[in-house]
Amino acid sequence: MKKVNISEVRNHLPSLLDEIAQSNEPILVTRHGKPVAKILPFRTGKSGQNRYPLRDLPIRISKDFDKPAPKLWEALET
Repeated sequence: MKKVNISEVRNHLPSLLDEIAQSNEPILVTRHGKPVAKILPFRTGKSGQNRYPLRDLPIRISKDFDKPAPKLWEALET
């Protein structure tokens, strides 16, 4: 999460709001290095929540994802 000093927010609010809308990431507003507020992206929808919250998360596939699981095959043989 990006941290921005309150004076920078005061001077650059329109561009910060454009950045939030584009990246969909919140910005933490600080005063003297301490958090005072968080600016969140606006989300539309029935409940105001994203219907697919995992959609933008990165995934990692193991190198051996298609390797047979021996114990599973043994269970199927009996």
